[in-house]
Amino acid sequence: MDIENKINEKVQNVPLINYRKCSGCNKCIDVCKQNVLALKDINQDTNKSRFFRRRKLKAVVQHGMNCTSCGLCSSVCRHKAILIT
Repeated sequence: MDIENKINEKVQNVPLINYRKCSGCNKCIDVCKQNVLALKDINQDTNKSRFFRRRKLKAVVQHGMNCTSCGLCSSVCRHKAILIT
């Protein structure tokens, strides 16, 4: 197997997170042994002053290449916001 196929195979195992459904409860992050997910303020990159914007913590894929596709993150998500591709 060449390196390009290995990379494509690994990219397909990355969790997809639906930010509209994610509540930022941190359960998926706690259960992931590979440290694939992290909480991030998704409003952090807006142009609003930090005094006028509300924090919106959501789960994000931080280290997608470490994902083993075990499915623990999607199984603990009560909002069904995570899909393993």
